[in-house]
Amino acid sequence: MAEPKGDPSLDNEGGLSPGEKSILDMNFAKCMLNVDAGSSLFSISMRAHLGGLEKIASIQTYEEYFREKASDYQNPEAYYNYVMSKSDPALVQEWNSKIRAFNDDLERIKQEKDEQKAQSFYDEMIEFIRKPKG
Repeated sequence: MAEPKGDPSLDNEGGLSPGEKSILDMNFAKCMLNVDAGSSLFSISMRAHLGGLEKIASIQTYEEYFREKASDYQNPEAYYNYVMSKSDPALVQEWNSKIRAFNDDLERIKQEKDEQKAQSFYDEMIEFIRKPKG
């Protein structure tokens, strides 16, 4: 397995419990991104299958998603910094680029009720986040 390529200056393990750190480490088991980022896409797949594409909001970037998720932890800054320290910056940038492209096309997807585009984007992103890197 490849070593993390994130910014080690962001690694703030001291503020995380061993359990929190263990869970986070498992989320990086196959690739250089936290697979939990895929959770930010769930509404796309759900709406593509059940209807209601017009209710899809813009998808958060990798940093936005984990900054918000960090608020659920006792030490949000330590959580966020640890996630970002383990994340490959080039893969984060690629993830964000794909998210921004989808968000740029979101109004068209809603207007045309393009369930196929929404589902194919979801499938592509889940494959991207789960595919081993490095």
